[in-house]
Amino acid sequence: MCVLLAAVALGDLFSLYAGGRLRADVATDGGFSFVSQDRLDQAHHLFQVYDQMHTIGLLACAALFITWFHRMRRNAGALVPDRFGMGPGWAIGAWFVPGGFLWMPYRIAVGMWSAGTRAAPSADPARVSVWPVNLWWGSFVGSVQLGQYAS
Repeated sequence: MCVLLAAVALGDLFSLYAGGRLRADVATDGGFSFVSQDRLDQAHHLFQVYDQMHTIGLLACAALFITWFHRMRRNAGALVPDRFGMGPGWAIGAWFVPGGFLWMPYRIAVGMWSAGTRAAPSADPARVSVWPVNLWWGSFVGSVQLGQYAS
């Protein structure tokens, strides 16, 4: 998983290089927005290569993450089986429910977090702080919305 995330990060750095190269080409022609067609074709090719690398890397990371999420849900369900309203299969299926993917995985993650952080068997699950889950989920939903806006 870490290797795939590193590959995606390297792909993002490659994208910055390609964008910087295109910007440098435009900036060096005396302030006019003229770049030769060959340079534009090369920049377009670099962005196509990046897009292919990025798509493959993200799909692989998503598959590994969903597998990990399912295993964590299954293990958390073994710790406290009465805490979850949905079965472990929903840790996979919730990501593919249209509209539901914005809140169903969050509810599963909160259940897993509270199952894993309880101090004692008698600890109240409502008293467990879920700010790390909220931060993670807020960044996920924010990135989805930002991606929709940017596209």
